[in-house]
Amino acid sequence: MAGFFPDEVLAEVRGRNDIVDVVSGYVTLRRRGSKYWGLCPFHNEKTPSFSVSADKQFYYCFGCHAGGSVFHFVMNIEHLTFVESVEFLARRAGITVARTQEDGTYLERRKKAERLYEINRLTARYYHALLMGEQGEPAREYLEKRGIGKKTVQRFGLGYAPDRWDALEEALVKEGCNKQELAEAGLIARSGERTYDYFRGRVMFPIVDATGNVVGFGGRVIGDGRPKYLNSPETAVFNKRRNLYGIAALKRVKSLECAVVVEGYMDVIALHAAGIEGVVASLGTAFTREQARLLKRYAKSAAIAYDGDAAGQNAAERALDVFAMESFPVRVVRMPQGADPDDLVRAQGREAFLDALANAQEPVDFRLDLIKAGKDLGMQKERVAYAIEGAKVIAQLENPAEQAACIARLQKETGFDRDTLRRQVQTGGAVEYIEESRKNRLGNYRNNKTSEAAEQEILRCMVQSDECVRLAKQMLCPDDFSD
Repeated sequence: MAGFFPDEVLAEVRGRNDIVDVVSGYVTLRRRGSKYWGLCPFHNEKTPSFSVSADKQFYYCFGCHAGGSVFHFVMNIEHLTFVESVEFLARRAGITVARTQEDGTYLERRKKAERLYEINRLTARYYHALLMGEQGEPAREYLEKRGIGKKTVQRFGLGYAPDRWDALEEALVKEGCNKQELAEAGLIARSGERTYDYFRGRVMFPIVDATGNVVGFGGRVIGDGRPKYLNSPETAVFNKRRNLYGIAALKRVKSLECAVVVEGYMDVIALHAAGIEGVVASLGTAFTREQARLLKRYAKSAAIAYDGDAAGQNAAERALDVFAMESFPVRVVRMPQGADPDDLVRAQGREAFLDALANAQEPVDFRLDLIKAGKDLGMQKERVAYAIEGAKVIAQLENPAEQAACIARLQKETGFDRDTLRRQVQTGGAVEYIEESRKNRLGNYRNNKTSEAAEQEILRCMVQSDECVRLAKQMLCPDDFSD
């Protein structure tokens, strides 16, 4: 990765960032002899085993064996790539870095990105100041009704975009920005010869990336306007597919075992306000592989806590495929019907969500539940369909023990024998053994001379009894009759 930058650039960045100074920003160090010592930031410990050498510009932990240069420290503590760590330290030292000469446009693109970051920072400060001032009263009332207090507002830098056509444009032009820059940042839009603020009459959510830069915004309308939520358009520094709302706060959670993935800004903020950390949202877009890779830097596993309606559950199922492609362990938190995490915490409290998280489902159980939810298992035909679709899901499992457990579940729920279900799973759904087995049994029955008499007796009972009609609907279908 060092080939991205000339050697002299790496040497200058390293030389301008003393490792003791950098590490001291994260760890309380005390000098003992020729080294500095502190509690390791990468694992839990009570006795300092983390050492930093000023002479060698190197760190090493005798507990977890983490070690390396100042670049490696920043990569691990900030969860950055090598390239990002170089750029992070370069900004810290006030150095403009250029990659290898093969990328002749890099400096130009980097300069443009830095300008957009600065404009976004100015915008975030402007929106936040308005929220905390007289104009922000409607937005503050809205947030208070949602259980969001001042501390959380400040933690996430929330703001307010006034319901005016040019309030932001007017304010930022006074700060030295021009209309072209504001348009490139996605903050104003054009209609013919006129321009207008992209966000108006909304509670504002700054979107901060993994390196701490404000890359875009989300806005929630106050009242009944549409759309309810609005994101910044794609810009040179903002791509929804590659960002997660809340990722900057996630970095501060030490040794995160499980990150929680939710749908909306308010879900992240409400859970944080309830004392639940390690939560991110996918910015109103379908969860992507880029987002999964980003999340994988910070957490060992994930739990999907999407809304409890049909759309949310279907989105969760699609997200499972993405996590599987990235070999990222994941479970699914089941929300009450029609509720989201914000609703659950406000209605039932923090413990209700933690209970739901503790009982999160494995992907196969979640998928089987989704299939079963659309079936009436009192009907023979529906049981067959459930068993066939369920077998296709079970066939994707690689662990034989997991397959056996799920086959046992299908047997219990459908009443079909285990060998038939096992054969169905072994084919991956290519051959529908359950349906064929049923048809074979019917074929044998129809060859029986008494079949016609039996069918007539069933029909006679149905004519005479509503209860017989009900039972027949559950246990039979038209194909079960010979004529």
